[in-house]
Amino acid sequence: MLGTGENWMESAVGKAAIKQFVPKATEVAEKANRLTSDASLMYMSMISNTDVYNDMLEYGATKKEAAVFALASMIGMFAVDRYTGLGEIFLNGLGDDVERSIRATFKKEVPQIWKETIETIAKNPTAK
Repeated sequence: MLGTGENWMESAVGKAAIKQFVPKATEVAEKANRLTSDASLMYMSMISNTDVYNDMLEYGATKKEAAVFALASMIGMFAVDRYTGLGEIFLNGLGDDVERSIRATFKKEVPQIWKETIETIAKNPTAK
């Protein structure tokens, strides 16, 4: 009925335990994995947006305006990374060679584009 260590999963008790507990344990593990991924993406977006706050101050925004802009930028970055899957591509060490080359290109090009965007917004905050 209980089986031995080698065949416990094939016993009636083992099958019942697996049927009852494995699906719930799998669900909990998947939720924990998603939470960990989300925390990583949030951390990545926070770190990536510290420059936004400083750039906004540098271009004449008040501390409150800079904070709101940086928070909005952080939330936007998190949402895009989270719901498009881009976050996993940009985490170092993940992805194949194509994804790594895309990541390298973005790391090279985005800072200049971001600087130009901040300058444009700072010069004309009402522009659309």
